[in-house]
Amino acid sequence: MYHNWKRLLALLLLIFAVAGNAHSANILGVRWLFQNMELLPDDFAGNSPKMTVSPYLGGYLRSGEFLYIGTAYNNIKSDFDAGGEITGRIIQPYAGIRYYIGPRNKRDVTPYIGAEFYKSFTSLKNDADSVYNSEDVQFLEKLYAPWGFAFSVGADYGAADALYFGMEAGLQWAFSKPEAQGGSIYGNLKQDRRDIRLYTLIHIDFLW
Repeated sequence: MYHNWKRLLALLLLIFAVAGNAHSANILGVRWLFQNMELLPDDFAGNSPKMTVSPYLGGYLRSGEFLYIGTAYNNIKSDFDAGGEITGRIIQPYAGIRYYIGPRNKRDVTPYIGAEFYKSFTSLKNDADSVYNSEDVQFLEKLYAPWGFAFSVGADYGAADALYFGMEAGLQWAFSKPEAQGGSIYGNLKQDRRDIRLYTLIHIDFLW
């Protein structure tokens, strides 16, 4: 966990250093992201929203690229008929860049390509009647606290000088290394888990 925080902090410091050359047009944005699969495995039967809503802040470089950082939040709940309940949350900071193919102007549609880095931090807890013991819960926490990358294509429409709407589609790659030692469900298990998810999103950008 400590090394993951160091990597994330180093990336954010790099982005802020590069953003020192940013254009005067800064952006406050909100995005609605839709994933094509659940965040938790089928045998856990997790019920987490496939849609997340998150704010982000960013700014333009003089060369036209747009850098941004933000954080998404997700609630998790699993309720078994005869297995107890697990609840929790996922916090996912992210940082990315969009490269626009042409200037963004009012009444114009401007395409872009994008890349993003993210790290998830997951916290789960089980009730007293859960079939999962603490080692199982720790395994699930590590499994669904991945880091990864996303690559996308999208387009923005300038509704006004300071208001833009956008749509995006991309692939999200995730990697995690969960481990269970003495779990009542998972037993002794160690994995290198990689997942690829298709996602779509819409966003609103406010410029100032």
